Amino acid sequence: MRAVVLGVDEALTNIIRHAYAGHPDRPIEVLFRRILASSCGKSGEALEIVLVDSGKNVDRAKTVRTRARGREPGGLGLHFIRESMDALEFRRRGAGISCGS
Repeated sequence: MRAVVLGVDEALTNIIRHAYAGHPDRPIEVLFRRILASSCGKSGEALEIVLVDSGKNVDRAKTVRTRARGREPGGLGLHFIRESMDALEFRRRGAGISCGS
């Protein structure tokens, strides 16, 4: 459960920081859905979390940073999100990005 909370927190932080340029008062739609998913030949219920924003498109290639390269702190948010979720996808719709897991 902590991993899911960490992943959602990182995703929301990224939306505010990057898509909304640090403006926390902008809208973010958060949807939680119980879905039927299959993995490794098994089917079962899963939780899908969808975050929808209307911020600017962010070039994810420019936001990738690692502490190992000696750059400024940060840049590990997507790593934490990927590690805490079974699946991650980004979709561009109109002016925002949809991030679901």
